[in-house]
Amino acid sequence: MKHTIINAYIMSFCRMLLIFAVVAFSAGCSSDSSSQPSTSTSRTKTPVSTQYAASVWPRLHQNDFNNGQSLVDTSSNTGALKWAFHAGSKVDSSPAIGADGTIYIGCENGNLYALNPAA
Repeated sequence: MKHTIINAYIMSFCRMLLIFAVVAFSAGCSSDSSSQPSTSTSRTKTPVSTQYAASVWPRLHQNDFNNGQSLVDTSSNTGALKWAFHAGSKVDSSPAIGADGTIYIGCENGNLYALNPAA
């Protein structure tokens, strides 16, 4: 008797799951082209129109393609260390750069540091 009840619940669950899958699939395959984004035959990514700060590196990975490629020619940069800062504790987050160039760093010790790289 106990196995019969459990089997009935399992079969009921499987039917509901199947109905959900069919409904979800059919909703995704609607023929209404106005609600679907246009697709092209090329495999080129088209970035979403966004508004970023007026910066050469406005977000993580630089741009909507997330390729991390700068638009600025850095071939003349030798990569030499220009300055360093010791926070006194572990820094687990990425820095934030203000519009005036100030670099903000949150530290594990609870301090927020504001650094002026030009000073």
